[in-house]
This record gives sequence, C-alpha cells and structure tokens, in this order.
Amino acid sequence: MNIDPRGCVSSFFTRIQQADKTYMDAFEEEIQAFQQRIVARAKQKIDEAIKECEEEERQKRIGPGGLDPQEVFESLPECLQKCFESRDTKLLQETILKLDPEDAKYHMKRCVDSGLWIPDKNQLNDDNDDNNNEKDNDDGDDDKQNNEK
Repeated sequence: MNIDPRGCVSSFFTRIQQADKTYMDAFEEEIQAFQQRIVARAKQKIDEAIKECEEEERQKRIGPGGLDPQEVFESLPECLQKCFESRDTKLLQETILKLDPEDAKYHMKRCVDSGLWIPDKNQLNDDNDDNNNEKDNDDGDDDKQNNEK
C-alpha cells in the first residue's frame, strides 16, 4: 500500500457510489468501530477528569498536619463522630474521658492534624510555656555542672 492518499479519495467515492456490498459492509463496520472507540475514549476522559477533580478537592481539604479531615472523621469511633456532628464540646470531653487514654490521644492528635479540632490557644500557650520551662531547667542544670567543674 505505497499509494498516495490523495489518489485513494476518488476510488473511495467511486466505490461508495457503486454501493459494492462487501465494500459497504466493511465501511459500516469501520464506522461502528470508530464510533465505539470515540465513546470509550470519551468515557475514559470523563473518568480521568473526575478522578483529577476529586484529587484536587482532597488536596484542598488537607489539614495543617497533612491529614484529610473527611478521612479522619470517617475513621473515628461512632461516639466521637456524634460529638463532632453535634459540635458539643462538653459531650466530646466526656466521651474522651470514657475512652482508653491511648486511643483518645491518638484520635485527638489526628483530629488536630486534620483541622477537625483546633486546640484552645491558652492550652497551646501553656504547653509551649511548659516546654520552654523544661528547656530552661535543662539549661540551668548544665550551668550548675559547668560551675562545679
């Protein structure tokens, strides 16, 4: 088939006008196959676009700690989910006290990292002050040891 494509055009239309049965059947099969490929590719492109859009939405939801709040919420025990849905902090505190301390710490850390729960600023400042005091105490011990030498 080393024929110039422009030379095939006239023979194509000649056969179409003659309505040769085998030629028309092959032509119709090719048209159907082409349409199926177009439909399949369109579905594939739509699926790719949906996945890309979902990934972008997920990236937008990512909290300050790098976790997706929706995924974290769905992984919480049902009792904690109810607390977050009702936005009842008192109920949340009571529920946390009922949980195993390790489980409670794990779930609350994930809630903070995902942005579902924002700790009280005063509590954060107290924690930072405690950490700074520990560092200051450590520094003071080093000075005492250096003075003894």
